[in-house]
Amino acid sequence: EFLKWAAFEDQIVWALQGAAPSPKVLRELREALAVGDTAGFAGRCACSWQGPGTEHVCDLLRTRDARALPVAMVLLAKGATEVRAQVAEGLTNSAAVEGEWLLKVVGAGALPPLGAMLQGGRSDSRCMYSALLVLKNLSAASESRPAVSEVGFIGRCAEMVLNTGYGQDVSYLALAILNNLAKASEADAEAIREQGLKVDSVGRVKKK
Repeated sequence: EFLKWAAFEDQIVWALQGAAPSPKVLRELREALAVGDTAGFAGRCACSWQGPGTEHVCDLLRTRDARALPVAMVLLAKGATEVRAQVAEGLTNSAAVEGEWLLKVVGAGALPPLGAMLQGGRSDSRCMYSALLVLKNLSAASESRPAVSEVGFIGRCAEMVLNTGYGQDVSYLALAILNNLAKASEADAEAIREQGLKVDSVGRVKKK
């Protein structure tokens, strides 16, 4: 079993080093993380790996190494709560993120799992905050803003602004995302108004 364990981890490491990770390896990692450490060998191996493995993935993301993105997307969707938050923060961990990198993040499939992270309750506040931070950076860049607009985060972000129970930090980031969208698109501005918020002539979003 030790040899199987080592072989499984070697496949994941290779996926981070290769130019194109095997879909089979990514699928097996996704399935193993989904079942967790209580169901079978692969689940125990994946759950054991995701702690130190996440650190390595995040190190690669900080250097804008696109080879990490496929594995990062699996962790973002199926990893433990803390892991998902770490990976999200690693995607756009700087205020000065280049548009080319943001397009790669969007193209890798980050928006659906980020959207799922917004659906958690207050117990998932770290995940929620981390996802909002990424979406704030994505919505601020002209290259990636249209993708954020198309996915439809406006309703959820408006809810976070209007409901003070989410906390000031979460509400601030949600408002920043809405501001970015409203300033760039009148259609988005109108959609924000429909959620019960005020948008002025230059796209600034406020509570009524």
